[in-house]
Amino acid sequence: MSSICPTRYGAVVLAALCILSGCNGLVGPTGTATPSRTPGEATAAPATPGGSTPSTTTERSPASATPAADRLGWEAGYAATDPLPVNASDGLNATELNATVARTMARVELIRGLEFEEPVAAEVVSRETFRERNVRFVERRDPRVTEAFWEALFLVGEDENATGAIESVFGGGVVGYYADDRIVLVSDDASPRVDTGTLAHELVHALQDQQFGGVDRGETFDARVGTQGLTEGDPVAVERAYRERCTGEWSCLSRPRPSSDAGAIARHPGVYLAFVQPYATGPAFVEALRERSGNWTAVNEAYADPPRASEQVIHPGAYPDERPVNVTVPNRSGSNWTHIGNDTMGEGGIHVMFWANGLVPRGDDSVSTDYEHPRSAGWDGDTLVVYEETRDPDADAGGEGEMAYVWRTVWENGTEAQEFQRSYRAMLLVRHGAREVAPGTYHTGNGTFGDAFRVVRRNETVTVVNAPTVEALPEVHAS
Repeated sequence: MSSICPTRYGAVVLAALCILSGCNGLVGPTGTATPSRTPGEATAAPATPGGSTPSTTTERSPASATPAADRLGWEAGYAATDPLPVNASDGLNATELNATVARTMARVELIRGLEFEEPVAAEVVSRETFRERNVRFVERRDPRVTEAFWEALFLVGEDENATGAIESVFGGGVVGYYADDRIVLVSDDASPRVDTGTLAHELVHALQDQQFGGVDRGETFDARVGTQGLTEGDPVAVERAYRERCTGEWSCLSRPRPSSDAGAIARHPGVYLAFVQPYATGPAFVEALRERSGNWTAVNEAYADPPRASEQVIHPGAYPDERPVNVTVPNRSGSNWTHIGNDTMGEGGIHVMFWANGLVPRGDDSVSTDYEHPRSAGWDGDTLVVYEETRDPDADAGGEGEMAYVWRTVWENGTEAQEFQRSYRAMLLVRHGAREVAPGTYHTGNGTFGDAFRVVRRNETVTVVNAPTVEALPEVHAS
């Protein structure tokens, strides 16, 4: 659960945030103002190796002697196995937070096999202060493309704002993030408390920043999800190893109570699953790379050439050789439709679409999936082309033009393409009550996803054209 430094990773202000029981990977805060610290909040300055030792409150001071030079598993006077001189029962003050950060850094080094090159600052803020900072979740692209993207996946309907839906799912449960070389942890308790597993996760992002610098994240939703299979799968794997050691060989601070908004997730489970896919599938991807090299070497090397699609993370064997095909859609729109942007759904997005619309079996009522199913596994590439109806200059200025799109998917072979076409058609007819008004042409009525659709397969390619009415389909994309 985490964030990536926006300056070096090219993230969407914050590429990810620690939230709820999973993590958001493609959205981030728009505000970065830091108000004055309120009583009960703790801020730790970057710890200097060999610096002063915090005063003891309930435990003894570190037993290890400061080495002549910094080494793996040692930070700011703390070894990974040293006890902490802190009393966490009433939260952490700045001195105690410094000690906690230093020892957690040492432990992350030991697990990850990489040395921190620079100190990392951290602060703990209350939920109230976090809200005051106006940390909002938005996607850094044309909002009209955002609306069309989530509507095309049948996850957010026309009666709701997609950006608002994203914020409702992820805005209330943030527990931490990393940005501008600084970790911010959000505490729901009156006293500033720290989940050191979350801290370890965020520290891995600082370590990525220091060791690997910039990572090409791609320009589409699917490309960013693919990249985050590495950049989020890595810290999730470290966090899991950290928590496992906390149940045995390591003494760890008790975990604070979690924060969540199950109601918001229940309203938009597909949005949630689409964003948290890197956190769910990324650790297995990272483990697969570790098995290839027998250590972390293959993981480290992957930062120079990260996954380019969710497919490569869902199926680690596809990385690095099986790249998604470049899918193009010729512009066949009429003069009254204006092209406003493109995006890519990816195998993960298509899987979630079918999951949310009842075409992927669920073993229980939990909001979870392994992102693998025959309906989506044959994906080879796709592109979504979004159009907006050109407004009549004499019309009222307050309205918005109608939206439409062309979504072309390419599959590994004709059989896989046919499976997708059948699944998509079943989703329209069964889930959304569509009528087939002509061969391959459907209308879903006046509901949340009330539109016209033309679905055409040619060999391994399936093209979906969407328009407000059946009559507008050839205007959006002539057949």
